[in-house]
Amino acid sequence: MGEIDPETVVPRIFVGYRRADTGKFSAKIYADLATHFGAEVVFQDVADIEAGLPWSEVIDEAIASCDVFVVLIGNEWLDATDEEGNRRLDDPADRHRREIEVALERGIRVFPVLIEDAAMPRAERLPETLRRLHEIQSVRVTAAALAWDMDRLIGAIERAAKKQEVTGAPDPRAHPPEQLAKRIRAEGAALAGEQKQVTALSCGVVGSLELAERLGPERWREIIGELFKRLADAVHRYEGTVDKFTGDGLMALFGAPIAHEDHARRACLAALEMQERIGELAAELRRSDEIELALRIGINSGEVVFGSIGEDLSLEYTAIGHTVGLAQRIEALAEPGAAYLTEHTARLAAGYLELTELGELELEGASEPVRGYALAGTGTVRGGLDLARRRGLSRFVGRAEEIAELEAALERALGGEGQAVGIVAEAGSERAGSATSSPSAAAPAGWA
Repeated sequence: MGEIDPETVVPRIFVGYRRADTGKFSAKIYADLATHFGAEVVFQDVADIEAGLPWSEVIDEAIASCDVFVVLIGNEWLDATDEEGNRRLDDPADRHRREIEVALERGIRVFPVLIEDAAMPRAERLPETLRRLHEIQSVRVTAAALAWDMDRLIGAIERAAKKQEVTGAPDPRAHPPEQLAKRIRAEGAALAGEQKQVTALSCGVVGSLELAERLGPERWREIIGELFKRLADAVHRYEGTVDKFTGDGLMALFGAPIAHEDHARRACLAALEMQERIGELAAELRRSDEIELALRIGINSGEVVFGSIGEDLSLEYTAIGHTVGLAQRIEALAEPGAAYLTEHTARLAAGYLELTELGELELEGASEPVRGYALAGTGTVRGGLDLARRRGLSRFVGRAEEIAELEAALERALGGEGQAVGIVAEAGSERAGSATSSPSAAAPAGWA
């Protein structure tokens, strides 16, 4: 943990959580915040409420005096039940629910912290008084990248203390180049509420927990930072958007907010570049740290419905048809160093990429088996016309005059007179096919 920025007003921080839901994370997060900001300004209800005092009054007073409320959300947070089997968040007298309500009511800056692979619940599943929580950008904390994740959380809290409008800001390594950022803002502004066809790419380091334990938090943080930078650079090269970091990998989207008809192809090309870049990093680490670093990648295409694009270029979306989830599921099946894709992506990228069929795969969350493919490299197809040739071009009817003009231009060119022919027609009129329909144009001697 670094030193506190001298320009930062030291905030008072309240940490709210359920012990059974967060396990050892609650103690570690509290300890790191107390070490960085000072134990006297970090309040933790279980540790700090004296026996016999009215807890509701103490909590209300403590939260009211705080600048920041950190709520820890684990996998059991939403559906935790009491002894009678009732969901605890549905009880207005539940202490943890009351903590969050007070923070939201008083306009205190709230930081939702997602533990490991926990997800932010949808608004409709939250009590009405807590639904604003769903609108707040969250910060993820994982065991694999704990030191790095805590630095992100602490940095976000410090920015909030400076009155900057930043909450849980993504790591700068994920920020796209300025020209790409301008396009994301411009095209994303009209995206809210729209349903889009996209390709989702999910990736993660194989055996990250073991590597983190072996190397120690500081060295692992250095490695994961370099890894994230290389992964994000590959995503941005193909005009994808890094949606989130996942502790030891990332989730990226292609096709929105910047629209691309070839989003599946772009995602696959980014995956190949990721493996190349991480392969270079792995070779360096094999020499310097004597470890084996490998990446798994999963790719799936489908529909998502978008929300807003934040000023920090963060995305808010709701997945339709398990689009994002299936990318994560097929990633989990991938061999180390491999990229697997579903049949939905394979149909869109066929010909452009070299694929190896894997057969039908049982994926958690899918009602039926999904046919999978391994990404082996780039294919021979370079454009739509190549693909059309492979499938077979239809013969033209009633285009004799146009074809004759093309053949005449070709004859003049073969005679030494350079020619340029423009073909103009309405969209869908198969202009490209016209140029390949002449028998003379098919294979003149010495011409490709």
